[in-house]
Amino acid sequence: MRNQEQAKKNQLQAEKNRIQAEENERLMKQLVQDLVADKIIPDENSLHDLTINADGMTVNGVKQPDGVFKKYKEKYDNFSMGDFSYHN
Repeated sequence: MRNQEQAKKNQLQAEKNRIQAEENERLMKQLVQDLVADKIIPDENSLHDLTINADGMTVNGVKQPDGVFKKYKEKYDNFSMGDFSYHN
């Protein structure tokens, strides 16, 4: 009985994780599209490094101006709450 309960909990957690992963992927795709639209990167394949933390935002090794950081921090608060890094 106990194993069945744990299996059910594991299944529910796996589903939550899957949903969160899909949401993160959607947000990341939108973020990359915004970087292209704001001419921070030339195209979607040009993002190699992205870091957003309390100190600012760095894209491909270039620290972004405070205005850019503020815009992305507000729009993508899920990523900016901690120390977010993306490497491709």
